[in-house]
Amino acid sequence: MPENEKYPGEEKLIILPLGDESKKITQVISNDTARQIIELLADAPLSASDIAQSLHAPLTTVAYNLENLESVGLIKLIR
Repeated sequence: MPENEKYPGEEKLIILPLGDESKKITQVISNDTARQIIELLADAPLSASDIAQSLHAPLTTVAYNLENLESVGLIKLIR
């Protein structure tokens, strides 16, 4: 099997410490619903109602996840 050109065998990898903001983002996107919302919004802007309908999820669940996604800067509300 050929070695990966990007990571030759002699180079070492380390884990960088996460800052508070990175930790918050990680917590938010660890939620399945939040990840599904991100995938939907990657295709087109949608309302909370449209997202709830697409995911077959309660509007309250969608609203909760939208608030979390917005609080860490992953989505933005446009009017």
